[in-house]
Amino acid sequence: MSHHRNINELLFHCASDKSDDGQLFEIYKIFVEMTDRISARRQIANSFFLTINIAVLTAFMHFQSVSDMKHLWFLNIAGIMISYMWICYIQSLKKLNGAKFDIIHLIEKKLVASAYTAEWAILLRPKNGYKRLSDIEIYVPCVFILINIIIFILTTL
Repeated sequence: MSHHRNINELLFHCASDKSDDGQLFEIYKIFVEMTDRISARRQIANSFFLTINIAVLTAFMHFQSVSDMKHLWFLNIAGIMISYMWICYIQSLKKLNGAKFDIIHLIEKKLVASAYTAEWAILLRPKNGYKRLSDIEIYVPCVFILINIIIFILTTL
C-alpha cells in the first residue's frame, strides 16, 4: 500500500484534489494512446522475430541438403538466442504496459468514469477464463527454442 501511495504522490503532486479536470483528462488520453502504441509496436516486433526465426530454420533446412548438418549448429544457437531476446522483449513491454495501466487506473479514480478499471475487473473474473496476450504470446518463442534444441540434439549425435 505504501508503494501505491508513493506512486500516487508522484502522479498527483498538486496539494488539492480539485485539479483541472480538462488537463487531467488530456493526460489520461495521452496515456491511453501510449498504451495503444506500445501494443502496435509489440505486434510489429512479434512479426519481426517470427520472420527471423523462420528465416533461421529455412536456412538450416536449405544448407542441410548441401552440407553436413553437424556444421550448422551455429544456426540453432542463433535461433535460440533470437528467441530468448524475443522473450525478454515481450516481458519488457508487458512491464511497461502494466505500469502505464496502473497510472491509467490511478487517473481514473479522479475522473467521472473508470472504463479501463471496470474492463479489467470484468476480464479478470475467474468465470471469464481471460488470458493476457503477453502470457499467450510468450509460448511462440518458447516453441522456437524447443525446435532449435531438438534439431541441435538430433544433428550433433
